[in-house]
Amino acid sequence: MHVTHDYCHIVAFLGRAGMTSQIELLDDSKEISVQRRRPEPPTRAERQTNVRTDNALIELWLSQKAQTTQRTYRLDVGQALGFIDRPLHEIKLEHLVEWSGELDDRGYAESTQATKLAALRSLFTFAHRVGYLRFNVGKALRIPRSKETLGERILSEAEVQRILALAEGRDRILLSTLYGIGLRVSEIVGLTWRDLQRHKGAGVAVVYGKGGKTRTIPVPESLWSGLLELRTEAAGADDPVFVSQKGGALSRSQVYRIVRKAASRAGIDTSERSVSPHWLRHSHASHALDRGAPVHLVQQTLGHASLRTTSRYAHARPDESSGDYLAL
Repeated sequence: MHVTHDYCHIVAFLGRAGMTSQIELLDDSKEISVQRRRPEPPTRAERQTNVRTDNALIELWLSQKAQTTQRTYRLDVGQALGFIDRPLHEIKLEHLVEWSGELDDRGYAESTQATKLAALRSLFTFAHRVGYLRFNVGKALRIPRSKETLGERILSEAEVQRILALAEGRDRILLSTLYGIGLRVSEIVGLTWRDLQRHKGAGVAVVYGKGGKTRTIPVPESLWSGLLELRTEAAGADDPVFVSQKGGALSRSQVYRIVRKAASRAGIDTSERSVSPHWLRHSHASHALDRGAPVHLVQQTLGHASLRTTSRYAHARPDESSGDYLAL
C-alpha cells in the first residue's frame, strides 16, 4: 500500500476497528504493517448489566426463558462450555466450530445438534447485546439445517378420532383438550378452574403459555361440557382441572404416558412413532387449516409468536377458535 494522504484515513479506520494505532512505516517498500491487539473487555459505560461473572451472565440469560427452555438450555450450554473449557471472553469462533464437530462425532441427530448450537449462539448474542462481551462470536457459527420432520408427527383425523373414541373419563377429556384447543403439555398440567370462564353459552380457557404470555381461547361447546363434568363440589378455583389419582395436578410424565397408551389402544405402533402430547397440538393446527381455518386464527389459538406476518390479526376474531373447525 502506498503511503500518501491515505495514512490518516487508515489510522482512523484502525481506531474504529478496535485495532492498535501503532503503525510501522517501511521506507523501502512504502508499505504499512499493522499489529492487531487483543480486544479489551467492554467498559462499565458500555455495559447494560452489572454482572461480572460468566455464571451470573448465564443465569440472567436463562431467567428470560420459559422454565422448560431453561432446563434444556442450561444442559446444552453446560455441555458446550465444559468441552471448550474457557471463560466466555476467551472463546473464539474456532472453539464453537470444534464443539459443533464434537456433537457430530458423538452421534447426535442433526436436529439435536441444531438445538444445542442454537442455545449457544443465543447465549453469545445476549452477552454481546448487554455489553458483557465486545464481540458476538456466535453470530458466524453455522447451524446445520435439520430435516423437516413435522409431517411425520401429525396424526390423521381418523387416528385422532380412534384415540378419542377409545379413551374414557378424565383421559378422554384430557386428550380432547390437547387436541381441541391445541395446548402444550406444560399448559394443560397448569390449567386450573379459575382459568376456565363461561362465555356465550360455552366458555374460554385463559392459558399461561410459553414465555409467560397469556392467551384466551374459546372452547368448543362439546369440549366445554366435558370439562365441567370433571369438577367436583370440593374443587376450588385454584385447584387443577386434571387431577391425578393422588389428588394433585397431573405431571408432565403422566400426561405423556396417557397419550402413548391411548395411541397404542388406537392401533398406532408407538415403537415406530413416538406419539407425544405435542403430536395432538401439531394435528390440531394441520386439521384446522385443512378444514379452512384462517392462518391467523390458528396462530392466535396456539400462541405461535413466531408468525410475525399474522400477528396484526391476533384480535380479529375474539369469539372464534380454530377448534371450532375440528370434528369434536
